[in-house]
Amino acid sequence: MDPDAFRTTTDLGVTAVTAEEMRDVDHVAIETYGLSLLQMIEPLGIPYAPPFGHEFAISLEKTAPPSEMPQ
Repeated sequence: MDPDAFRTTTDLGVTAVTAEEMRDVDHVAIETYGLSLLQMIEPLGIPYAPPFGHEFAISLEKTAPPSEMPQ
């Protein structure tokens, strides 16, 4: 883990992790905190959702297993 791998425009350090470290983070989030992978990646899609609107939500409901649906 490199806490200062990148810098923001306001000069804050942004941590970079290896793929193996990210798998460990995902494992802890899922096993310890009960988060689903869908819950963790959902915020990443929010900026892209408005053009798709309601159709995107319906598509998600049809493809995601019930255990992966946000509550």
